[in-house]
Amino acid sequence: MSIHKELSVFFVNYNLKEDIIKLIKKIPEDIKVLIIDNSNDEDNVSSLSRHNNITVIKNKNNSGQVGGINTGLKNIQTKYAIYSDVDVDLDWSEVLKFYNYVEKINRDDFGIIVPQHPWGNQPDSYYHEKKYNDKYTERMKIVTGHFIFFNMEIVKEHGGYDDKIWMYYDETDYCLKLDRLNVKILTLLDANVPHKGHDIVKKSYTYKNTKYENIILLRHWHMGWSKFYYFKKNYNYFFALKKTFKDLVFSIIKCSAYLFVNKYKFLINYNKLAGLVNSFFLKESWKRPEHYNKLKVKR
Repeated sequence: MSIHKELSVFFVNYNLKEDIIKLIKKIPEDIKVLIIDNSNDEDNVSSLSRHNNITVIKNKNNSGQVGGINTGLKNIQTKYAIYSDVDVDLDWSEVLKFYNYVEKINRDDFGIIVPQHPWGNQPDSYYHEKKYNDKYTERMKIVTGHFIFFNMEIVKEHGGYDDKIWMYYDETDYCLKLDRLNVKILTLLDANVPHKGHDIVKKSYTYKNTKYENIILLRHWHMGWSKFYYFKKNYNYFFALKKTFKDLVFSIIKCSAYLFVNKYKFLINYNKLAGLVNSFFLKESWKRPEHYNKLKVKR
């Protein structure tokens, strides 16, 4: 089988049409491309669907990165799929390394493969007990999710991400699921896909009524909510309390310290505290960008 019949690439878009187009130009025209569009108005990517190899799925609501990834995985028809954040420096020669690896080794016992960590060495706890899987890869317990090569047979058998999570701990949760199933999570040692970081995220959210400063507040809300949810779901409620107790105490202290001297830092810590408390009381993740549209804050 040839690569164009076995591999698809998909992205989740939120107000980053120009950047999506730049990425697509680096992908051969015979490779299937799927775009999950979470943007909320006319600045979307629907026009790209006129290209034969590109399919655009427009979400009615902003389902977040996790919801977008799950929508993509449900609509992939090929043996393998690549999910890529929009804020990566995509080089097709690096992408080919993943496909060539699985074809050369002729293996299908993996769930996901990722490139080398974009920001250097990872903590020892991220590695599996058998650190070196073969001369090409290292077996991992946890990986970052900016670029992932999926084995779609595993996805079909065991499902995708937990869509109760809107932001943060999503790939960590998925990795734990695979590891408990003894499905391999691999890092391809000679693959490098640089991650540009938060500049492009800032661009996507500095948009209409939602300022980037407000989105920082949203992110901290989800940091709190998702951390407790992850440990409660995968271990138990009391273990989650133990793992987040320090966050709770520090957030309260910082809220008190910044209350009258720095409104923005107060709001950052208040949102993290609010996310934690919502998760403590088993409330679903509900904070979204539109909840911050009218909030006027400055750093």
